[in-house]
Amino acid sequence: PLFAAVLDRGLLLRGANADIGLVRRVSREGEAALPAPWRERLAAAPLPAAAQASLDRDLVDGHCGHLGAARLPAMRLAQRLRDATMAQAMLDAGGRPAVLVAGNGHVRLDHGVPSLLRRLQPQARLLAVGFGEPDWQVAGAPYTHLWITPAVARQDPCAGFSMPPPRPASAPG
Repeated sequence: PLFAAVLDRGLLLRGANADIGLVRRVSREGEAALPAPWRERLAAAPLPAAAQASLDRDLVDGHCGHLGAARLPAMRLAQRLRDATMAQAMLDAGGRPAVLVAGNGHVRLDHGVPSLLRRLQPQARLLAVGFGEPDWQVAGAPYTHLWITPAVARQDPCAGFSMPPPRPASAPG
């Protein structure tokens, strides 16, 4: 329904995520797999230490504590690549209002797309809406707005989760 409403109004709709093959290569190989234009874009908007620590915690938590320290820098870079491609899609709107529909991690003010947009286009007006259940830690939420949703009963997403072993950089897929 969201996308139908956009299209019904004749508004531009486009995908903004990074190519999954590139994201996988970067998550395995790190900076060596990152194309120069994206490397330059991310170098122009480095994360402050506190934001990097927050992103690292989110990545480790998002992988149920199984993301080892050796893999963390490449996974952080893959997340930053995704954020950079989404930020570029917003910039490509040419100054017209644009809406990014993405997960909470990508819309965080401290290390997500808004942090890149603030560096790359400081005059841009930004709103970042995070969605969370009532038991969320609301104080200090890294969004301009927090939308509290009804709680949903679900199984523990970490039950039975394990990380696959690292693959050699030359492995396909």
